[in-house]
Amino acid sequence: MRALLKPGPNLGIEIHFDSGISGNALLVVAQSDLALLGGLLSGTEAPEGEPIAAEMMEACLQFFANALKASGKSFALSCGLSIQATAPQPVNLDGDNETLLRIGDSYSDAIGLNLQLKLENRPDIPLWLLVSPDLLASLNAQLPQYAASSDGGSSYPSNTAHGNPGPAGMRQQNRWNMDLILDVELEVAVSFGGAQMALRDILKLGVGSVIELEKGVNDPVTILVNDTPIARGEVVVVDGNYGVKVMEVESTADRIRSLG
Repeated sequence: MRALLKPGPNLGIEIHFDSGISGNALLVVAQSDLALLGGLLSGTEAPEGEPIAAEMMEACLQFFANALKASGKSFALSCGLSIQATAPQPVNLDGDNETLLRIGDSYSDAIGLNLQLKLENRPDIPLWLLVSPDLLASLNAQLPQYAASSDGGSSYPSNTAHGNPGPAGMRQQNRWNMDLILDVELEVAVSFGGAQMALRDILKLGVGSVIELEKGVNDPVTILVNDTPIARGEVVVVDGNYGVKVMEVESTADRIRSLG
């Protein structure tokens, strides 16, 4: 575990799988790198050397939760096993490496994955993921014939001996496949407005009835993802089809929360 810790404080985020397979995994990341990610997600900047603000940590945890959800969907499509995990939880919010080391003792026989989170126009963020033997055993029991591809395309090795957590015993992966998240399709809807009507009036609706909305014809429409408003815009026509030109948009953090 000590071999994983970069100079300076590090944070651990624990993930518990409780459906389909069971067991824990521990994500280790430098506090400065997590602060960078949290700042990008929440639209704020963390003061250097200061603890991560609550809204930044919330944005990071939501990001990893969405990554888990997207990975679970991809995994179900590839091998037919539905897996779910509880919300990721930080295990040492103060960045105390000694606390993280004590927690890491329970992962002394874990398989380790070296991941790289690629950011546009930013240095890659290195991550260490420790997968507990219990989680590997549970996965192997559910999918005894499933094996990782030779090019590292799968994060779930089968019949692999438990290695040491240090870099020499790590299973290397070149880069975390962010496409698992970015290719997830979401329902996008446009709301022109709403109205409240008595049940008696709804029952009277027929062909030719007109429902008056609370918005004017020049008011912006609302763009929703997963029934959550994320932007506002004006209606346009593109090649004979209706479209919406975005005029206002919520922060990146709010948009990420809407994915959940």
